[in-house]
Amino acid sequence: AHADTGGLYQGARRILTLGDGDLSFSLALRRALPPVTQLVATTHLSRAELDRAYGEALVAKTVDELRARGAQVEHQLDATRLDLGVLGEPFERIIF
Repeated sequence: AHADTGGLYQGARRILTLGDGDLSFSLALRRALPPVTQLVATTHLSRAELDRAYGEALVAKTVDELRARGAQVEHQLDATRLDLGVLGEPFERIIF
């Protein structure tokens, strides 16, 4: 059984997180969401910048777990110039 996330995320089929620093929020969210919910996690920084800022091992572990749990991870996205078409179907929830 999965924990009921309730509230803002309940029933959302697709969720986008924007500018999630070290991706820890996205990982916690992915762990709590039912497997049928699609999550696209993004960072403003490039992967190389994330590795320098948070440590390559930590970033790799987080990204690997996100992907293993079915999340899509994208780096270097600017939320002020975002082309949502590049990220696929529309999202029910977008989290900044």
